[in-house]
Order: sequence, then C-alpha cells, then structure tokens
Amino acid sequence: MADDGENFFELCDDMSADLSYVASSLIFEGAIDMNIGVFADVYYLYELNMEKGYDIFDLKCEIIEKLPYILFSLYHVKPEYLTYYPLPLDKSDEKALIPKHSVSLKLDPKVTNAGLEAIKADILVNDDQLDVLTDNRSFDAPYPASVKNVVLWKLYETCGFEEAGKTRLLYKAVD
Repeated sequence: MADDGENFFELCDDMSADLSYVASSLIFEGAIDMNIGVFADVYYLYELNMEKGYDIFDLKCEIIEKLPYILFSLYHVKPEYLTYYPLPLDKSDEKALIPKHSVSLKLDPKVTNAGLEAIKADILVNDDQLDVLTDNRSFDAPYPASVKNVVLWKLYETCGFEEAGKTRLLYKAVD
C-alpha cells in the first residue's frame, strides 16, 4: 500500500475503525516497524462466538492456538500476529469501584507547614484509582480497569496474548 503511494492509516481507517486502531497500536508500541519496508501479516479476531454447549474455555484456547494453521490451510497465509480488542463491559463493575486497596501515604516533613514529623495515612482506593497511582495505564487508555471483561482477558492471556502498551489491544506473535 505504501509503495503505491497510499496512506497506510487512512486505508486501514477506511476499512474499519477497529483495523485502524489495531495497526496504530501495534506500530506505536513497536510490535511492527514500518521503517523497514516490510509489513507484518496481522489477523484481527473480531469475536469468537461458540454454539451453546461448546462455549468451553479449553476449546476456545485450542481454537485460538490452531487459528494460524487453519488460516494457512484455507488461505495460504500464516499471520505473524493475532490480535484482539476486548470491548469494555456495558457498565462498570460496581465491585471494582468499591475501595479495597490500602495505599500508605507518607509526607516528607520538609514539605509540611511547620516541619512536623512525617505524617502517615492509609487511603483506600478502587481498581481504577490504583491503576493511575501505579501508572498501570495512561490517562489516554480507551477504558478503565473497572470495565474490563475479565473473562475475555483471562482467555486471551491464557492463550499467550499480551496488551500492547496501555491500549487495551491484546496481541500475540505467532511462532
């Protein structure tokens, strides 16, 4: 595409906002290097839906593990990366918003008004606040930890996927 004078990001965005987000996230996080002139084959899983009675965690893992080989046998292309963007839950997990983490705060005596001894305090924070305090996600993350679909995240992480930076995009390099 680039060799033909096309704008890579614009073409991805024209196809789908999801595809544009996947491409920009992988490039921004360094998983794909656009400067070398060769682009990676990336397969984006939109959703993995199973028939009633077959919605089994281990079966899903097996399908995801074998997907590159299935794609190769059907289309003669083996992707270098599998990607998946787990959508946030429709509403935040109310339990995640309940403060449950204790964070100790110690103030330096030099910055207190009268040079008093250091003040110690325990503060209770919820999952989202803890993420910000520990810098586990940027303020630009698409959605907070409290609306992560934990079941989907566990499935894909079990299958070897990891988050691309703080984008909430999960990806896996294919062997």
